[in-house]
Amino acid sequence: MIELKNIFYSPPKDLLFSKNDKIILSNISFTIEQGDIFGVIGESGAGKTTLGKIVGGILKAPSGVISYNSVSMDEIQILFQNSSELINPYRKVRSLLTDTTNGDADKINNLIESVKLYESVLEKYSFQLSGGERQRIALARILATNPKLLIIDEPFSAQDFESQLNLMELFNELNCNTGLTILCISHDLEIMKKFTNKLVVMKDGVIVENGLTSKVVTNPNHKYTKFLFKAANYQLTHKDFDDLL
Repeated sequence: MIELKNIFYSPPKDLLFSKNDKIILSNISFTIEQGDIFGVIGESGAGKTTLGKIVGGILKAPSGVISYNSVSMDEIQILFQNSSELINPYRKVRSLLTDTTNGDADKINNLIESVKLYESVLEKYSFQLSGGERQRIALARILATNPKLLIIDEPFSAQDFESQLNLMELFNELNCNTGLTILCISHDLEIMKKFTNKLVVMKDGVIVENGLTSKVVTNPNHKYTKFLFKAANYQLTHKDFDDLL
């Protein structure tokens, strides 16, 4: 579906300075195929969100090539970590969904069902909803555009364990039932192990591990990936920190 080759990104030069030496992404290459749930994981500052914005067309990489083989830019949507905050709190949910469905009542009801909410939510104002419900309404608005690729940025953060599982189940159903391809950006290794079929591990703007999730999990090659797995299992020692330096 999408192939990235040698993507490089650094911020545009500041008007007050002659150059900007900060490199966000360097030599990023991987392929997302139709139907993948493709994971990108790494610590804060690794370049994950910047990468998602480049794939989604919000940012342009100054060098490297992105080939959109079976998807157009109009068929790519992003559910940002704070998407629920972009919803007008003083509008009813039905009104919010009317914008993207031309008021088609059947489509609105189907969208609410697809994100596992009750129809009664349609008559509520956004400020009356929980954070998780607002996130699902934001997702419903995106699904109304019939995307082929959905980029989700830290969708499981600030949620309890049960909410994370429910959201994971929702995305899995969308992937299986509609063929929606998903690019998931997260720092949560345990969720990514269960959720994705392919996994990229990033550190300091470069990919240190790339492959099928099952292989990355069972046989990690890079010391940083091994460090992440030990950290997730509370098995770190002082030597692990020394080896990472």
